[in-house]
Amino acid sequence: MRLGMCRIRILALVLAVCPLASSQNKSAPTVRFSFYAPAQKDPPVHIVGLQRDQDEVRFVLSNASDKQVTSVIIARVDIAPPGCAPEPVSQTHWSFWGSDILRFKAGIAPHGTTTDARMLLRGRASASRPYPNWPRRVVEITKADGVGYMQAQFGVTGVLFADKTAWPAQLAFVHHFDPFKEPSPDEFQKIHALYPSHPFDPSLADAEAEKCADVAAAASALQSTKEIIFEPGSIEAPNPADVVGSLPQLHFGCSLKGPTAVCRMP
Repeated sequence: MRLGMCRIRILALVLAVCPLASSQNKSAPTVRFSFYAPAQKDPPVHIVGLQRDQDEVRFVLSNASDKQVTSVIIARVDIAPPGCAPEPVSQTHWSFWGSDILRFKAGIAPHGTTTDARMLLRGRASASRPYPNWPRRVVEITKADGVGYMQAQFGVTGVLFADKTAWPAQLAFVHHFDPFKEPSPDEFQKIHALYPSHPFDPSLADAEAEKCADVAAAASALQSTKEIIFEPGSIEAPNPADVVGSLPQLHFGCSLKGPTAVCRMP
């Protein structure tokens, strides 16, 4: 009788310990992100590199023109690759979640290159934070949209030169534009045209359709987060399949641990 009771107690102990061990070994869901700067034919200034700085992304800008550049307008497009958004399984296209633009003060000599740019806020360059916190912003957008994987593409949509001309030409009014006043209807239309209505390279979104395994779990866990922090180091080694030729790119992920999203740049 005592032997039977011992076996029951041992069995009860095993059943009590095993679920705890399995929950401890279970890894936290991870939501992943890709940043790309696709090649562009028309702009006189190109993004030829992406540099990371813990929670910021800096651009390497190259001036292909014969003119001195004074500022550049850079657009960001957010896309959820096929299968990464809460949509019917039958959908085969990527989901376009919108775009944003920012103007940077960047003195670039003719045929020169620079990484020295400053965000222009209401006509003044920001010395304290030269670049916006795009990685954090994209994580917030991903949470708001209920997406489990997000791709961001960056491109140049406007360039202002030292001789008061611009690309595209109708953007020249920005040289004299007062950021403290409401733009006229004509100026508003010209500024609105700087916002992309499509990805710079849709094929990049299509190519990442297979990276959305467990997207529902990642999207659900992201909804529970209340804090986003960036820590040094990489969650894991970059996947060789992520590297697309010489295309400027950056891949990072956020481990979702309860109310905290711990993000690490490579």
